[in-house]
Amino acid sequence: MERNFEGGGRAAGIGEILRDARISGRGWRKAAEGELRFIPVETKTIVRGDGTTKTLERVRHRGAAVIVPITDDGKVVMLRQYRPAIGAWIYELPAGTIEKGERPARCAARELEEETGFAASEVKELFSSFSSPGWSTEIHHFVLARGLRKGEQNLDEDERLKVEEFTVGELRKMIADGRIADGKTIQGIYYYLQNVAEK
Repeated sequence: MERNFEGGGRAAGIGEILRDARISGRGWRKAAEGELRFIPVETKTIVRGDGTTKTLERVRHRGAAVIVPITDDGKVVMLRQYRPAIGAWIYELPAGTIEKGERPARCAARELEEETGFAASEVKELFSSFSSPGWSTEIHHFVLARGLRKGEQNLDEDERLKVEEFTVGELRKMIADGRIADGKTIQGIYYYLQNVAEK
């Protein structure tokens, strides 16, 4: 049974998560065929040069917007979010899956307001990258958000997260000491630091 994670918790670094074996298979089971509601898996059979065949698998994903929200005083808005897959609270940039027909910038504005309560007067697409090209078609579209004005969160029923703000100096230290261990978040922060904040 998953432990109760209501009310927030301290964010764990990757070293602590690995030491505690939180990502072990304990308590998890392989999903039966037809049970994967949110992750469409596709297969494709290829013929090798020697005539043998191999079946490939991939996850088809619509892609996601990853938001780098910057306050008027230069702080970065972050989420402290519980992730059941690793059994821990971690720090992340706000992000969300792009809906059918939706542009990354529009998705970013929507997800930012839903997750943090902030509405942005300026959203700008920065760059895109594949998240895990070895097995998924998912693309992360990184979007800068500025001109933030505080409103109200509109979280999904199963979302457990807290909104926090950090200076760029604090974020550098948190990445260096492992307190920020989410790949897309590290990528987005460093892009911002090298290509936006220092210009």
